[in-house]
Amino acid sequence: MPKFGKASKERRAFLCKDLRRLLDKMIEIYDFSIIESFRDRETQERYYKNGSTKAHFGESAHNYNPSFAVDVYPYPCPKKQVKGVIQIDSDSLEWIRMTNLFKAYAAEMGIDIACGIDFKSFRDAPHIEIKDWRKKVKEI
Repeated sequence: MPKFGKASKERRAFLCKDLRRLLDKMIEIYDFSIIESFRDRETQERYYKNGSTKAHFGESAHNYNPSFAVDVYPYPCPKKQVKGVIQIDSDSLEWIRMTNLFKAYAAEMGIDIACGIDFKSFRDAPHIEIKDWRKKVKEI
């Protein structure tokens, strides 16, 4: 049975209760790594400058503690070679498989999520967030 490694456990601690519950259920049947949860101002702005996100600090579900967003990679992470350089293959069917499992378990658990693989303006395969996170932030 898959289980979280040390880094994933540390990142899991920064997630909201619903995401922790969802990830705990998923790890029972599917192996994945938690790549990122809470994101501080410096990190968020660095990602904005390099084009990894369209959101400034405070505009992302990652920017709150607890975090209402998580980035996950299938394990092992699909890779491809492009011009002699090994890169993450975010077009691999494994991302779709993983995302569909997350959606199914979230629905079963009554957790409303949005998945970055479905975003129209900025596809973000690793990203999963609580759909109404802006409302939940106001409740903190």
